[in-house]
Amino acid sequence: MPTASERSLLLLMLLPGCVKDYEIIPKAPEVDPGDVTPCDFTEIPGSPVLEYDCNPVFDGAGEEWGDQVDSVGFHTVEVLGHPFYQIWYTARPEGEEDAGWWGLGYAISAEGTDWEVNPDNPVLESASDGWNADGMGAMDVVWDTNEDQYVLTYQGYSYGGSGLATLGFGVATSDDGVRWTQHPDNPVIDFLVSDGYPSICWPLTVTANDRGGYTGYMAATGSAEDDSCQIYPAHSDDLSSWTLLDRPVLEELDDYDASGAVSADIVRLGDTYYLFYVGFEEWEDHIGYRTSKTHSVNLATSKNGISWTKYEG
Repeated sequence: MPTASERSLLLLMLLPGCVKDYEIIPKAPEVDPGDVTPCDFTEIPGSPVLEYDCNPVFDGAGEEWGDQVDSVGFHTVEVLGHPFYQIWYTARPEGEEDAGWWGLGYAISAEGTDWEVNPDNPVLESASDGWNADGMGAMDVVWDTNEDQYVLTYQGYSYGGSGLATLGFGVATSDDGVRWTQHPDNPVIDFLVSDGYPSICWPLTVTANDRGGYTGYMAATGSAEDDSCQIYPAHSDDLSSWTLLDRPVLEELDDYDASGAVSADIVRLGDTYYLFYVGFEEWEDHIGYRTSKTHSVNLATSKNGISWTKYEG
């Protein structure tokens, strides 16, 4: 007889195929997260955000194949009104911080704090001579109801003799979140090949549209005189070809996001879209490369997903 965790995993694997046939979804009850988690939540002074007192909730599972978690993709699905949580995470063995083999792990949770990893991890791994042999980051996972599949997007890279050999945008798909198929055209965007401006710096997040197609958000530079990497929307019908719009999502910049955004995610609640993003104030130069500096978590909202208003706080 399967265990409770195995039944939860089986239910998660079967659910996406059932949703289109059965649309009777009960309304989720109003629940205080602190009532169903082992620890409480504490207000962050000057912010509407509450922080979980027992963070981190997941920092690796002690798996031999990779005990250093790099990038995480998060997804939630409702089963009879109860949310179940899924994460996909890249990890690598100890001592492989900068380059080398990586794998993709998968784990599920009923309350977002206690995670059970897939016994068949890693569910995806790098090839020694592939375009993404040395790293996979900036990961995002969405469920596409039109195609009945998960879509995984990420930034992959490999090193050559004199530095970066490849840096691009990769796509993979899965019907169960465990067995993944890499897109045959990967990388579908080559970040080292510039077609003018805006020029993509790195990917941020992707959403699947209700009527088909995908909306992506990329950090991009708007002109030769501008060294910031602001948030630009992009669109694709088939995951292969992407069209980058020529106007950033946030046209009014402040000190805290003057140099751009390093990560972002979009969620929808009711008729409002919420854009959470990590902005940074300035660049820090190193020998041969530079990194973002002075980060902050920020919020913007929209009613149509096109025009965005920054949260005043």
